[in-house]
Amino acid sequence: MTIEQDEYIKKTFKELEKIKNDPQKHEEYIAREKAIRDYVTELMEAEERGEARGMARAVERGMERICRLNSILQQEDRMDDLIRCIEDEEYRRQLLEEYDLL
Repeated sequence: MTIEQDEYIKKTFKELEKIKNDPQKHEEYIAREKAIRDYVTELMEAEERGEARGMARAVERGMERICRLNSILQQEDRMDDLIRCIEDEEYRRQLLEEYDLL
């Protein structure tokens, strides 16, 4: 199918020609395109800020849980377990589950 055969494409090209030949319409078109780009950029930046805040909260919660686990293990005189959970991620997860800290 060529451009001439598709009515939608023909109509679009006619509209583009009007915009191109009318300085005011051309300015309006450029302004609208810029507004759309600015809006999309704003949304992307807001999403990035939200992700950063969420990540910071998750890290903070994780640190609190680990500190709580370390404190419990120390109070219960489980020093071998404390040392092991520092080195062994899977074991640390088991202890967090055991103490209902996840």
